[in-house]
Amino acid sequence: MQQASKYRQILLLSSDARESSVLTNILQRHVALTNASSVVEMMALLTGNVYDALLCDWRFDGGTWRDVIILLKEHDPSLPVIVLSPAGGEYEWLEALDSGAFDLLAAPWHKPTVIGALEHAFASRDARILRGSHQRLGEDMSKVMSLL
Repeated sequence: MQQASKYRQILLLSSDARESSVLTNILQRHVALTNASSVVEMMALLTGNVYDALLCDWRFDGGTWRDVIILLKEHDPSLPVIVLSPAGGEYEWLEALDSGAFDLLAAPWHKPTVIGALEHAFASRDARILRGSHQRLGEDMSKVMSLL
């Protein structure tokens, strides 16, 4: 059995070694960060592991953040995706949110901004999971009550 980590699990999809290094330096003391450089590698990691959020580069070898959003709608729609943009403005931010991303962060990456976005993503996912558990509990209670 796999030992639970005390850190939140983050998947970073980026084929840019410099960007990966910068984000690793920012996050290394706060989360457990796993890097993927392609969609194929990302999907393999998602199949065997549970992640609390995905940091997704604007472009990477073989695709863009839009490709990832489409794939995750089928694979794990509750996984918050934070898009990493080289230069994001209002248009890019709205485009990312309208497409299903949790948030968009524009370079340069600053520790408080990256960690703050991840904390919001964690809280949002935790609330959705809790809400789903409460809903299932209510449905189960209704079934039990109908049997009485």
